[in-house]
Amino acid sequence: LYWGGRDPACDYIYQDELAQMLENEHLTELRVAFSRGKTKAYVQDLLRDDSDKIRLLLLDNAEIMICGGREMAAGVEEALEFILSATTISLTEIKNAHRYREDVY
Repeated sequence: LYWGGRDPACDYIYQDELAQMLENEHLTELRVAFSRGKTKAYVQDLLRDDSDKIRLLLLDNAEIMICGGREMAAGVEEALEFILSATTISLTEIKNAHRYREDVY
């Protein structure tokens, strides 16, 4: 799970629940990015950092679910297109296969 927010001090909702999900292995990994605070990062930055892992997951038919603001979703799409540029599949193909879902505002 890649999760992003603005400020870790006030926007890290579900922090306890996510930690519990990691502990009981309902989540295998949690990557968190905050656009404000000590270390500025966005979800799309984390995706690019994990390009090799994301690429392998997508080649193995992983599904993508995006929830959040339209600007973030656009940045995530751009990062995914970059990640997929080293493969024979495209983000359009993933979308057409119903492996990409969005709930953006």
